[in-house]
Amino acid sequence: YDYMAKPLTEALLALHMPAKLVYTNPVDPFNLYIKLSIMGGIFLASPYILFQLWLFISPGLYRNEKKYIWPFVLLTSGLFMSGGFFAYKLALPKVFHFLLDFASQFQPMVTVNEYWDLAISLVISVGVVFELPVVILLLSIFGIVTPKFLLKNFRYAVLLTAVIALGIVPSNDMASIF
Repeated sequence: YDYMAKPLTEALLALHMPAKLVYTNPVDPFNLYIKLSIMGGIFLASPYILFQLWLFISPGLYRNEKKYIWPFVLLTSGLFMSGGFFAYKLALPKVFHFLLDFASQFQPMVTVNEYWDLAISLVISVGVVFELPVVILLLSIFGIVTPKFLLKNFRYAVLLTAVIALGIVPSNDMASIF
């Protein structure tokens, strides 16, 4: 818990604010530790999970396609963990420092559940975004896209990304959309 709360508590301390998170339900701290255990287990087990996914897919592949098992598992695991580490070490501290400094005229009262939901969704989201090179690589290996196609349709990809971002933004105000 202390490791996961570090980005927020450091931002609170840097702005001379109380660094303890609060809870509103007596069960919240216990539930937090259960959630942390589950998500930490999934995060650390992701290489094994991806290996099992490959074992499920590999019987339908030809022998020359099966030689990609270890590069696939290592690349996807490494990228996902790198994305999670990037979110934890770089994105979360900057986000919290900005948000807390922006609202410095208010007293923050961050609950453990709200913090956990925000932190884990950011870590997992960035981890998944770091998987996009693997998706593009697989699409190009199977001949679905080519580098020429990607360059030609770059504008449409940006537009599609913006439309998807509109759909997954957690808020419906115009400021968060842009």
